[in-house]
Amino acid sequence: MSGIDLAISKQAIGRHGFIGSLYDIRSDQFEGGNLFNRELASSLISTTDCASSDFYVDENLSQKDTLNKLNIEGSMKLSLMAGLVKVDGSAKYLNQTKTDSQTVRVTLMFNVKTKQQHLQVSMADLYNYFIPDALENPNATHCITGIMWGARVAATFEQALNNSEAAEELQGLLSASLKKATVNVEGQAKLENVEQANSKFRSLKISFSGDVLIDDVPHTVDDVFNIFKKVPSMLKQLNEGKGKQLEFQLYPLKRMAEIFNIIKEIANHMIHSIENVFEEIHRGKRIINDFLAKIEQWKDFISPVWTDVIHMHQRKLVDAEGRTQRDIALLLERIRRGEANENEIIDLLNDFYEKKLCSPKSIDRFLKENARINAKIEALSRFDQMTIEKGLDSGRKEPNLSILLKKMTTIEDLIDKHGLLVAENERKILMSLKFLLIIGILITITYARCPIAEDSKEILKCVASFQSVLLGAFKQDVEKICDGAADVAACLSTEISECVAEQLGQTAFNKVKQLVENCCPVIDSANCSIHKIASSLGHCFAADSLVTLVNGKQKQIIELQSGDKILAYDDKTNKIIPTNVLTMLDYQPNQYAVFKQLTTISGRQISLTPSHLLPTDIHGYIMAKNVRIGMNIYIINDDGALITETISNVIDIVKQGYVAPLTQQGTLIVNNIAASCYATIDNHNLAHTVLAPMRWWYDLFEEIKESNKIIGIHWFPNILYKMTTFFIPSIIQN
Repeated sequence: MSGIDLAISKQAIGRHGFIGSLYDIRSDQFEGGNLFNRELASSLISTTDCASSDFYVDENLSQKDTLNKLNIEGSMKLSLMAGLVKVDGSAKYLNQTKTDSQTVRVTLMFNVKTKQQHLQVSMADLYNYFIPDALENPNATHCITGIMWGARVAATFEQALNNSEAAEELQGLLSASLKKATVNVEGQAKLENVEQANSKFRSLKISFSGDVLIDDVPHTVDDVFNIFKKVPSMLKQLNEGKGKQLEFQLYPLKRMAEIFNIIKEIANHMIHSIENVFEEIHRGKRIINDFLAKIEQWKDFISPVWTDVIHMHQRKLVDAEGRTQRDIALLLERIRRGEANENEIIDLLNDFYEKKLCSPKSIDRFLKENARINAKIEALSRFDQMTIEKGLDSGRKEPNLSILLKKMTTIEDLIDKHGLLVAENERKILMSLKFLLIIGILITITYARCPIAEDSKEILKCVASFQSVLLGAFKQDVEKICDGAADVAACLSTEISECVAEQLGQTAFNKVKQLVENCCPVIDSANCSIHKIASSLGHCFAADSLVTLVNGKQKQIIELQSGDKILAYDDKTNKIIPTNVLTMLDYQPNQYAVFKQLTTISGRQISLTPSHLLPTDIHGYIMAKNVRIGMNIYIINDDGALITETISNVIDIVKQGYVAPLTQQGTLIVNNIAASCYATIDNHNLAHTVLAPMRWWYDLFEEIKESNKIIGIHWFPNILYKMTTFFIPSIIQN
């Protein structure tokens, strides 16, 4: 016999009913009518005393956990989560789940039971009270045959702090103190532990909800316990000493077997799955709220265009939560009426996890799409920070604006203290930088030792060209750097450059020269552009890359020596193999270059020049500039196995230093990603064959002791490149 044919219990949750009230368990609502045509004789209702009381502490971290602690059965939990049963008024303590990590919220619940009423269903006299039509009411499935009386009172302690660490500490202290104070179930526990911590609890906001009216306004934890002690005496004035309704016993309506056959309950595993949906929704809201809290202290330095996207997504999450709740509510009713089956729940769950904005997958994707905000905050965090020394905020840090925008008086200050800041859209910092440069121009014209004969317009033009390159470096905009390079080159050929160097500072001046030289192999070239970098002979890995030695240790690629044994990739067997480092095809530890930075879905990254070759699972070896999001490359996972993984992001990035090791295998593992040693020629096997004489030379004559720290390009590939460019230029990729 299924549970639907037996008496069941439902929590009152602030609702009020009578013995005989009609109830529809499909919608968890009272139908509005009664099974009986008049008040029942007292002999038909038994009343027994069941006095008891207990406490419990709820940290409001999970609605699921709150409902479990209240012993609310599975079907009612779903109805509450889906909104079929409204939670408000005296039952609002059920809707206190935290939605961010910076709020302290702990609820102390006091439960009291007084009496239980029960209808004597088997008594023959009961038949005379029935309303015949009520037994065939299609909108009702059960009626109330028993009521548990008493009260449930909740005191919620709450405070919003400025950071999650302080909130977590205070929440733990408050929860532990309350649990110690409630060890005596009669409510008479000593409060020494609470009193000792009261100094930290004085700022807590205290609110009451539940089944009794509280006249006193509590200000401390002690006040709350004193109010709880009065609850039993307060109940004596309610409903003849019974208090408020806590729980209903529901009995199936007689002669309604045809309805019982179509009423269906949700299986336990489905209940858990739907519970998890609401847990994930709360988790998503908490993540977005915490993200906004993280952004808040840097809001003056982050473009509103970026933050507006986060706020808009926050609003969309609320709408998506409402739609998901309505969809589940409608489906629950249809299943309980027999109009749908559990397969539709599976479809709804799949739709949630794949498509809904509030699903974990969607939240994670949104955060990845806006990862640039985190990157910018990390960049801004490199500036000095000041500590707030007051109250619970001790130890919290915020931007030191006096340093960030006021104490830096020259570009050299900025570069010497923090290096080039490579975060996109540095709106506030760039405005400050422009201001400093304008001041520098005025000083240059008025006081600097510049040739008097020079036209002031030429001086302005010269300083502006340096400004353009510096701004390009700050924004990591390679095109902006190289577009201004020709003007900088022209400026460097005049006497004006000396006073520009004096005003900008020698460090900033040298940085500009170095960036420009990297753009243009010939500094006085009249046509400097981004393509000059891409077409230069050096095609290598970024100097900060790591390779893996055969003993499992990692080594910075720029520190490799001839004879080092490292891991490589065998493209014939798709396995990891050892190989020897022979020499460096190119070694430039100080030069800047533009790289393609490839990122996989697990966060692995590799930075290599655009014409460098990389093995893929379908397209074979292709140049980095041709790699697209969605392609699969070979990586070593955390278990040390070679697998394919999908590219999730491709960007251009400027870094200092690049090297190109040559190995016996012609491949190597860089940052746990398989890569070729070759570039420029769009064919790995051809490049491997062409460089075979060089590998044979090192094998035959064991020239592995040769120094590989000579700056520049190795003589063999340099000659080979020039010959190839002259005779068969079509195979050279720019």
